[in-house]
Amino acid sequence: MKKELTFDLINGNFLPEDAKSVLLNLVKYKISYHELELFSAAERFGKDLPHSKTRIAQLKQSMGDVENFFNAMEKNEISISISAKVEVVCKENSQLNELVSR
Repeated sequence: MKKELTFDLINGNFLPEDAKSVLLNLVKYKISYHELELFSAAERFGKDLPHSKTRIAQLKQSMGDVENFFNAMEKNEISISISAKVEVVCKENSQLNELVSR
């Protein structure tokens, strides 16, 4: 069985507004994912997820960074190149238990 997978999530050139939209939508999706995880853990198990809280704060900072980057940019007929690679690696069960118990 293959234990690693790599693929390009984003690989292309975009107009500035399209690039901004793609990036902000990805970040917003990840924030929504972590907010749902927090809600679900609290409702079902009465458990807090510090990792999700930390990631939400980091992602909100990234969202602000994206906004600032594109707002400061001069939009003189430029294109934006974005490359985002995803790497998936299978972990042993002992490593998974460490992640879940945090």
